[in-house]
Amino acid sequence: MGARATLANSLYFLELYKEDLNPYYAKELVAILESEVIALAGEVTNRSGYRRVVRLLRNMQEYPGGAERARDLVLELKDTYPHRPAMLDELAKL
Repeated sequence: MGARATLANSLYFLELYKEDLNPYYAKELVAILESEVIALAGEVTNRSGYRRVVRLLRNMQEYPGGAERARDLVLELKDTYPHRPAMLDELAKL
């Protein structure tokens, strides 16, 4: 099993136990989601992948401080990938 599959499983469990983990580990959870957004945005090149990025950003917004970080990440992604119109379109839906 590759690193990406392992991280996907971890993200699944983070989502599953979000309510229990949030009060104690919100900052760490936002950091995990941030690193996944950055990695995934660099890898994907199709609309379904960009939708996954947006789902992660929406998930991030549910944590304290996550909405601000998600907003900053959207700006960073727009600056980093200005020639990916499908990504920009999906990010605009956030």
